[in-house]
Amino acid sequence: MNNDEDILITSTEPTEITPQTNLQWNDSGKSFRGNNLLKGEDAVAYVDEKTYEHYAKELIKCSKDIVYFANNYYHIISADLGKHVIKTYVKQDELLRKMQKHRKLVVLASRQTFKTTTYCIFCLHTCCFNKDKTIVLVANKEKTAKEVLERIKLAYELLPKWLKPGVKNWSMTSVDFSNGCKIDICSTNATAARGASANILILDEFALV
Repeated sequence: MNNDEDILITSTEPTEITPQTNLQWNDSGKSFRGNNLLKGEDAVAYVDEKTYEHYAKELIKCSKDIVYFANNYYHIISADLGKHVIKTYVKQDELLRKMQKHRKLVVLASRQTFKTTTYCIFCLHTCCFNKDKTIVLVANKEKTAKEVLERIKLAYELLPKWLKPGVKNWSMTSVDFSNGCKIDICSTNATAARGASANILILDEFALV
């Protein structure tokens, strides 16, 4: 994305926001398989001009600043607070920006430092504000890989509809979006991700591989 116009087109592509008098979603294609938390790939929002301007500004903010996106829209579940919007730590912010900046990155850190949550934020942000990106998540066990994907799926479900792309596929091991982005998971074995092409490869719990 090289300029504001590209960002606006890319970020609003899944939402097709059109200035109108009423705030509502059209009946056709508004949800995926009847799940109102999953936006249909043909969903269209009809909003007034003031709401349109607010959505457009927020979309541009989120697309330009992954930390802003995380601290305003990314939901997690914690034992104390239940579902809530995350408030990232400084080191998480640093890691998020480095993941966007560098093509190759190795993270050496202790346990319980929110590394996996940070990877999940990066994955969801990438899928919301890009086109035709394939992310492959590899973990030491299939159960772990599925748990990581479930975190991303939960955060997607709790995004406002105008902020997220539509869904084309929603399964236990993969998610495909209407903007061409997708996330696949697999465990580390002799055939893991064999033959797959990925724009982004994330190896979680790599010390255990």
